[in-house]
Amino acid sequence: MSALRARRLVTGATGLILALGGVVAATGTAQAAANGTQSGDGWEEITYYASAGGRCEGVIEYANSYAYGLYTNAGVAVGCTFWIERSADGGYTWPSVYYSHSVSSHNVYSTGSVLDSSAYVARVCFHFNVSGAARHCSLLI
Repeated sequence: MSALRARRLVTGATGLILALGGVVAATGTAQAAANGTQSGDGWEEITYYASAGGRCEGVIEYANSYAYGLYTNAGVAVGCTFWIERSADGGYTWPSVYYSHSVSSHNVYSTGSVLDSSAYVARVCFHFNVSGAARHCSLLI
């Protein structure tokens, strides 16, 4: 078999596997679709849409060596649990969790402050309140 034909077979098989993966994902129990993250000077936001409608948004803002969180549940019936994580090693490990809070549908929660000086980085995370839900985290600030 020529090298060109072998490459075409591998490419074709890869396309088929990806297509089948898409079918499985489409028929599975996907709980969220990322709208992505947005950021600006001193803040980071993460938004995910629930497959049944609504969205959860977590915003972390940095000001004067402190991080603050704003958690929003915009119509997710099962609710969302949010928290802030802080790392002292540049984001390799996240041992500290602050302001864990479950937010019911159509509600907002604002946290207190977490020290986020030059020795730390912080991010906001959440999961939908269903068994086995994946956790989603913003980029670090």
